[in-house]
Amino acid sequence: MVTSAVFLAVNQHVNDYQWVPVSYLLVIQPTRFSLYIFVFALGVHAYRRRWFTAGGYNPQIVTWLPLSLVLGAAFMMHKLTYGMKLDQLRYRAGNDVLHCAFCLAAMFALIAVFQKLVNHTSRLWRALSQNSYAMYCVHMVIVPPMAMLIRPLPWNIVVKFAATAASSLVISYLVSEFAVSKTPPFRAG
Repeated sequence: MVTSAVFLAVNQHVNDYQWVPVSYLLVIQPTRFSLYIFVFALGVHAYRRRWFTAGGYNPQIVTWLPLSLVLGAAFMMHKLTYGMKLDQLRYRAGNDVLHCAFCLAAMFALIAVFQKLVNHTSRLWRALSQNSYAMYCVHMVIVPPMAMLIRPLPWNIVVKFAATAASSLVISYLVSEFAVSKTPPFRAG
């Protein structure tokens, strides 16, 4: 709830969809900042408590997937129904609470799905796992320029999304593997 409250407080001064440049390449959405901090802190907590290990907390698909679908549908219905009224506090509060709740549920649903369906080792998964934190750190410098490059192309929106996601994933991996992982904070061992 604190995340939603901060989201709402920032949303009083900054449009929910406004992107603010922090530097030439890095842009953020101020309304999402509390969500970024919460998810990062939750990740630290999960690591310390050894979640997602055999003896730790493992989200269940039967709980989190339906919850994320219901919250996702509620969030979209709220946007479609009250989108034009989001200048009013009560509609904005509903938007912000649903957004944060959906993000949390979707994150746990995806973790549960990936643990169930993709939890095996291979050279690809090992390489992505070893670079995951560095990729997380560099992806926001890579995704916006990729989106800007692909946006003017006369492609279907789904194709644009897939092209942006795939190219950003590959570039984030390459930058992480061959540059970032060589720096002291990210160097293995």
